[in-house]
Amino acid sequence: MRLLVFGGRDYDRRDIAFLALDHLHWRLGIEAVIHGAATGADETGGLWACARGIECFAVPADWGNISHADALIRIGKGGRKYDARAGARRNALMLAEYRPTRALEFPGGPGTFDMRRRCDAAGVPVFQVYEREHRPIYEAIWPLELWR
Repeated sequence: MRLLVFGGRDYDRRDIAFLALDHLHWRLGIEAVIHGAATGADETGGLWACARGIECFAVPADWGNISHADALIRIGKGGRKYDARAGARRNALMLAEYRPTRALEFPGGPGTFDMRRRCDAAGVPVFQVYEREHRPIYEAIWPLELWR
């Protein structure tokens, strides 16, 4: 399976992420991990792949390239211009060029929602990791019930 890993930049539950990835690898066999090279969930997916000796493709967004015809130019910290559509463009590229067969979604924000929407439109099945305060970590992985 070629697995696309995506989620929020603030996602810091490496224990849950590694558990989810180990479970998917055990059940379905992960041949490659594809991620957007951002901090948080993406970075964790890449670290997991490296730790397990699995091929990994990091696909960073080209925030500094404001020459695209559809670029949405914003001013960031320090007064630097950037293309606010670079993340969405990178998301489309990951699906088109790296052709994941499944995806693993961690909690996140608008960029995560965009990637989920694109996966759904492309017919890429998405597993979702979520957390519940009142449940043990091993129950935080969905869809465990599909494998019972």
